[in-house]
Amino acid sequence: AITIGIQGGMPVFTIDVETIDNIPFGPDGKRFDDAYAKRLDKIIKAADSIGMVVIVNILYWAQALRFNNDDAVVSAVTCAAAFLKKGNYTNIIIDVANEYNIETWNDLQIIQNPKNMKMLIDLVRKESGGMLVGSSGGGGLVDKEVVDASDVVLVHGNGLTRGEYNDFILRVQK
Repeated sequence: AITIGIQGGMPVFTIDVETIDNIPFGPDGKRFDDAYAKRLDKIIKAADSIGMVVIVNILYWAQALRFNNDDAVVSAVTCAAAFLKKGNYTNIIIDVANEYNIETWNDLQIIQNPKNMKMLIDLVRKESGGMLVGSSGGGGLVDKEVVDASDVVLVHGNGLTRGEYNDFILRVQK
C-alpha cells in the first residue's frame, strides 16, 4: 500500500511545514481543485492496475489550519468522500486525518476530539458509499471511540522503539 495525502504531509524536516500551501479544497472546504482531483484519480487507478491499495489521507494538520472554521472541515471531508465515491474505486482506505490526536490539532477540536472524529468517520463512510474508513492516531496514541468507529485501524509508530510499537499494536488489538 501507499499513502497519498490530499493535503500532503511532512515532506522534509528542513523547512517549516506550515509555510507549505497545499490546500486543494479552498478555505471554505466546498470545492476540490479539478487538476488535483485528476492527479489523484490517475494515481489511484495506476496503483489499482498493479494490485496496490492506496490509503487516501484527507486532512493534514498544517494545511487544515487554513480552513475558515469547523464547517469548512466538514465540507472538505464531505467533498473528498464524494469525489472518492464518484471514482468507484475498490482499492482505497480512507484516513480522515493524519494523526488526528496529536497536539498540533489543538486549534481544530472538531478533528482532535474523539467523539467528533467518530462523527467525521461516520460522515465519510456515508458520503463515500461505504468505503473503508479510519483515522490514524499519533505514535502510540489511540482512542477507543475512534477504533470502534473505524473499519480499519490506522496506527503510527513515530518515536516508539520496536518493543513499544509491539506493545502498542497489542493494546490496539484489545
